Amino acid sequence: MSGSSRILDDFLSSPSGQTADEEVQTNGVHTKNDQDTTVETTKQLNHDEDNEAADEVDREADEHTDVNSSKDSSSTLRQDLKSTADDAIERTEEQVEERQPKETHIREVMEDRTSEDSTQNGDSVSVDAEDTDLEGKTNDSESDDEVEQPPKLKYTRLTGLPTRFFDKDPVSACIFNERAFIFASHSGIIHLCRPDFSPIRTLKAHMTSILSLDTDGEYFASGSMDGTVVIGSIENESDITRYDFKRPIYAVALDKKYRSSRAFFSGGTSGKLTRSMKGWLGQRQDTVFGEDNGPITMIKTIDDLLFWTNDGGIHIAQISSKAALLDVPLPEDFPRPEVYWPRVHIIDRDRILLAWVNHIWVFRINVTRATRSSTSNILSSAASSFISPIEEKEIEIERHTSLEDMLIAGVSEFNDNLLVLNYIPPQSTRDEKTGRKVLSGQPPELVIVNRVTLDEESVDEVALNRFSSLGLNDYHLHQYVSQSEGPKWYLISANDGVVVQEFSLRDRLNWLTAKGRYLEAWNMSALWLDKIERLDIGIRQANEYVSEDQWSEAAEFLGEVFKVTSEESPAYLERICREWNSWLQIFLDAGHIKQIVDVLPCNPLGPDGGIDPKFYALSFDCFLSKKEYDHVIEFVTKWDHRLFDVDELAYKIGEVLKEGDEKFPVDTDMTITDNDRYVGLRETYVALRVELDEPEKCVDHLIKLRDKEIMQFLDEHHLIHQNMNKLPIIMRIAADEDDLKRKRIPKLREELSVNISILVESSHEILPGRITDVMDNAGMNFVSYLYLEKLSREDKLLVRDLEDEMVELYALYNRDELSEFLGKHKNYSIEKAIKVCEQTHCIPELAYLLSKVGENKKALTLIIDDLEDPQMAIRFVESANDKELWDFLLDYSMDRPDFIRALLEASGDLIDPIPVVDRIPKGIEIKGLRDALIKITKNMVLDDWMYKIILQIIWKDTVATSDKYRDLRLQGYCYGALNNRVRSTMQTLIQMPGDTNQPLVSEGEVLGENNVWNGEASDPVGKIKHASFIKGRLLFQRTGENSARELNH
Repeated sequence: MSGSSRILDDFLSSPSGQTADEEVQTNGVHTKNDQDTTVETTKQLNHDEDNEAADEVDREADEHTDVNSSKDSSSTLRQDLKSTADDAIERTEEQVEERQPKETHIREVMEDRTSEDSTQNGDSVSVDAEDTDLEGKTNDSESDDEVEQPPKLKYTRLTGLPTRFFDKDPVSACIFNERAFIFASHSGIIHLCRPDFSPIRTLKAHMTSILSLDTDGEYFASGSMDGTVVIGSIENESDITRYDFKRPIYAVALDKKYRSSRAFFSGGTSGKLTRSMKGWLGQRQDTVFGEDNGPITMIKTIDDLLFWTNDGGIHIAQISSKAALLDVPLPEDFPRPEVYWPRVHIIDRDRILLAWVNHIWVFRINVTRATRSSTSNILSSAASSFISPIEEKEIEIERHTSLEDMLIAGVSEFNDNLLVLNYIPPQSTRDEKTGRKVLSGQPPELVIVNRVTLDEESVDEVALNRFSSLGLNDYHLHQYVSQSEGPKWYLISANDGVVVQEFSLRDRLNWLTAKGRYLEAWNMSALWLDKIERLDIGIRQANEYVSEDQWSEAAEFLGEVFKVTSEESPAYLERICREWNSWLQIFLDAGHIKQIVDVLPCNPLGPDGGIDPKFYALSFDCFLSKKEYDHVIEFVTKWDHRLFDVDELAYKIGEVLKEGDEKFPVDTDMTITDNDRYVGLRETYVALRVELDEPEKCVDHLIKLRDKEIMQFLDEHHLIHQNMNKLPIIMRIAADEDDLKRKRIPKLREELSVNISILVESSHEILPGRITDVMDNAGMNFVSYLYLEKLSREDKLLVRDLEDEMVELYALYNRDELSEFLGKHKNYSIEKAIKVCEQTHCIPELAYLLSKVGENKKALTLIIDDLEDPQMAIRFVESANDKELWDFLLDYSMDRPDFIRALLEASGDLIDPIPVVDRIPKGIEIKGLRDALIKITKNMVLDDWMYKIILQIIWKDTVATSDKYRDLRLQGYCYGALNNRVRSTMQTLIQMPGDTNQPLVSEGEVLGENNVWNGEASDPVGKIKHASFIKGRLLFQRTGENSARELNH
């Protein structure tokens, strides 16, 4: 036998079709060298447990197919395969030489690091991977600055298949359906199982390699190199049929309605796409859809559409209408189509993804309109109504692109991107012993490609078992969406199988913790991980910080790790407390307690606090010893006081303040300075003592703090009585220093209003005299004035024993109100008051006091001589209602022009200007005399004008009254008998107003004997003057009486 015939025979006798000298990829059939056992012979298979199943399939197939094979057909097949194999070897060598290494993200699934612990489903064993960095290469070859990122995919060894698969019987085809998974081998065996890999059955269906599988979930179809197609029910073992097409079958597909139509599609080296179905008599009926374009390498039915590929490209037709919809020619540089077979993935019912070599097409299906079949035209209208319309579809290329440096062995979707299985051609090397060129296979790559930019986002190099001799068609990638576990991808090669899943949050967490990257693991698990587990991760990271001597970072991180909410369980809180105590002890032992203080819990973690109080106390001790008082203040405010011993802390702060006051005295003589360097610490001490209900210990410190609210503090805690001696300095603290020096009473009244009000309100507890004694002894009698002033307004009885002092205080600090005080109060000594007014030169008040003791002339002299106030003098005389005092005023003031002018200006109803004018000395110059006289005249003119207006107003009443008086004159008026004395003296008689029944009285009886009219009254003018005189005197008397009553009151 020639060498070429021997190679061809070896190729046909083994599914691998490979020579002993070279490892090559041939026509999509698994190849392997002589040293690897790849398949069992028919005799060996009949000898094992599958013998019975194979015999049953053979018997059933003989009943339905013609088993006679043509020698010519076999010879043609051998030639075609040999030619294909030779071409594949040459092309593979060319591609290996041209292919350049890519800089990609590679994650190797190492065979020697694979853990194959079987589970019930056989696919849950994780596969470890070699460490990879962001660029996908191992850390040994990358810079230390680059951060290694978790992979996007995880891999699990597939172990759910029978033991002979992969190891003894390489897998040649597979398909995954939601109801069944089907695997086929190069020895013609088909294994059916459910998605959980529980077996349905295994059968011997073909004599040689099965190259194509299809299923609708109820039936399955398989096509083999032996030229046969087997179609059977998944559940019913007896429902199985075998068809022989005499030529190798590369592709097979069931009609979408196979259960009723019993139709299927097949194709292979014959180059014909054939639709086959059983006829009426059980005979096979074939319909050729296309031919003469090379071997059929793929057939796929999607609803009513039929996809197939051959050397002519991609063809799409509508089955129901038998209409060709689209023919896509292959690019000019496309390699031989029969070497690399295409891969199809259904995106959704409207879009189909087809990948071939390095090209990707996305087809969109559009339904244009629905029409009835042409056969309905020959049917009656009644019958045609039961025929469903046919949807006419259009298909268009939505996108066509190519991926550089890729040979696509499988394609699917990953989220919004593409998941591509990239086949790496063998690399050509020289054998060291023979010097011959040999091909060394490479593991495939699973690449995530951005759907829009086509950039490679992730590249994993998957080192499957015994990959070195495999070709592109030996790999399969199928997606299966599990309702419980989400999407899975099954990466199947002839010798191995891997379940691919998206790297979940849990996987990412495990990966990060395995790498010791606990901080990233802790951050990414915030929303979903169990709290205890996350706590453990956080503690590991804290240990990392401590091991690297990063105590500040460890403390800050522990604060985040141990953070709790009000909804935590008691068990979790207990664990947190234990961890806090443990870590605080670690920091304390290492001398870094200061670093962790900032993150200590501010509130108790449970009813008992949880954390040992000693750590809080030690923290305060640390700050006090280092004089870091700001930190003491901060944490006293920040921490809940149930966390530490407040009494102990207050004592320690008090000792610090005591020591500081001894070194740096603040107010040794109760004076105020600004030398207190412990202000904040004092305030904290005061707050703690108040919290401990010990306010009496706070007073001195509040004084040192110059707290303006000390008086409120004393009042609130009823401490005024115990601190009477400190009232002066408390008042000084509340007032402005300059106002105190200058004794600005209005400002001090405002500044001390709160303190004074408190003292007034405390008057029933503290005698007012005691308060005034304290303030007077301190030289702050102005405070006594403010206090007594407000107290007298509240209750006069409280100050009746202090009115003498109040007279003095009013004379000093409020002369304006001294007169009012003297008029309203009666319990002061007039003699002492006169003395105080003389000393303080309070002339108006002195005049008033002198008038009270009958010294009117002396008082008037003071007003005239000291005050030189004519208006006041006139008012004083008017109030006295003493004619003698009037004459004294007129006589005493005649040498004073200002007084003369004032008397003239005041003349009128009360003052007769005639005596004033008569007393003016000759030759005296009176400034403003002319104006005064004009004013008198104006007053008289004004009176005349007013009288005329009044006359007009009361004219009618006047006329009526005149008529009445006229009648009376005519009738006369009867009076009783006149007094003989009146009649004898012939004085003027007056009828007093108000009651006409009263008797007439004489002018002397009304005005006094010394005040009667001395002028003439015989003519009408004299009578009018006389009546005016009497009227004026009566008004003067009435005004004097009112003034006297007011003065006495």
